[in-house]
Amino acid sequence: MKSAPEPWRVWQCGLGVIACLLVPAWSWLDGSGSLAWSMYAHSSSFRLRIVSFDRAGKQRSLAPSALAAHAEQDLRTALGGAEAFRHARQGQLLRRYLPELAQLACDVSRAERVVLTLENKRDLDGPSLVSVERRQCGAQQAEP
Repeated sequence: MKSAPEPWRVWQCGLGVIACLLVPAWSWLDGSGSLAWSMYAHSSSFRLRIVSFDRAGKQRSLAPSALAAHAEQDLRTALGGAEAFRHARQGQLLRRYLPELAQLACDVSRAERVVLTLENKRDLDGPSLVSVERRQCGAQQAEP
């Protein structure tokens, strides 16, 4: 005759379902999948272009690698070499941090305004998902 499961086993199973299924699934709701199984499965190619403008409107390109020295550790790896398409998992990370990267570009370049363009490609032949962040330097909000 089978007895009822012990309460601690039910508790363990419940925690297992939460940790292994619900938490990763929840992270997909914000579009990042950062807590899901995406470390290598969702690597993509990405490139970040940064253009700064001075008061006269003259534009100058700024290499993402130049920002890496001033960025937090997590972003340093993603920014290094991002001038050209890189195949790595950090493209989604950069998209989430575009507003902060725009402010960092303002600080590093001392420009009047900056425009950051992030291109993500799932595969080499696929279409690009383009994210653009415009920042008037010295302002707290991004440009519309």
